[in-house]
Amino acid sequence: MWVLVITLFLATVLVPVIFWLWFFAYRDRAEPEPKKKLAKLFFVGTGVFFLALAVETAFMFLFFPDSYQVILKKGMSGFNAQPYWQLFSIVFLAGVVEEFLKFIALYEFIYNDSDFNQIADGVFYSVTVALGFSMVENIFYFYQLFTETSTEVFAASVFARGVLTTLLHLSAAALVGYALGRKKYSLQHRKSVVLFYLLVAIVVHGLYNILSLLPYGVIFSSFLVFSVFAYILKLLRSPDARVVWKLVK
Repeated sequence: MWVLVITLFLATVLVPVIFWLWFFAYRDRAEPEPKKKLAKLFFVGTGVFFLALAVETAFMFLFFPDSYQVILKKGMSGFNAQPYWQLFSIVFLAGVVEEFLKFIALYEFIYNDSDFNQIADGVFYSVTVALGFSMVENIFYFYQLFTETSTEVFAASVFARGVLTTLLHLSAAALVGYALGRKKYSLQHRKSVVLFYLLVAIVVHGLYNILSLLPYGVIFSSFLVFSVFAYILKLLRSPDARVVWKLVK
């Protein structure tokens, strides 16, 4: 039993993170980012998860104080029994809080750094933050699903999270990272591009959560995240995304 659990943990929590870090590092090999800064942003992403958790909990307590008491007493089984709480938190609150906080982390920790010298760097740095976030989130859900669901549901759910939810987080963050790169280096320097892509990332996140709640929703949510991911790869292939800018101090 424990061999299966450990194998699932490695396959659904750690391997996706390692794979995507390698995947984007390979695409950035012509002008790679400093490993220390990538490591720092990865751990910033883990911190963003805990901050998002605190903010989401505070908002849910504010809007649903009665349901909040049920959750405290009954744990996640109480959460599942509160449909309004679940709809609000999963569909609306999570996307707004998580994508906004990932954006703030990118802006505060790397936007003005001299190594952020390509539009594409916004994608690489944002993906790193998102992978740190996703890893910790998947660890939390792995433990929750292991303790509260059947073996079949547990295995299917953690695989879905390992593949789809990880891809969702990195793709949504990559949209915002690309926008920050555009804001920093495009000739027009349009500030509205960041707001536009941030809103798109929030909508994509919320729509993914909605689809995941529907019967056979995994089919539609898969189509959504793979479409956004394909769009990210298309953006990375554009010539202006790979132009290296040298900042003048």
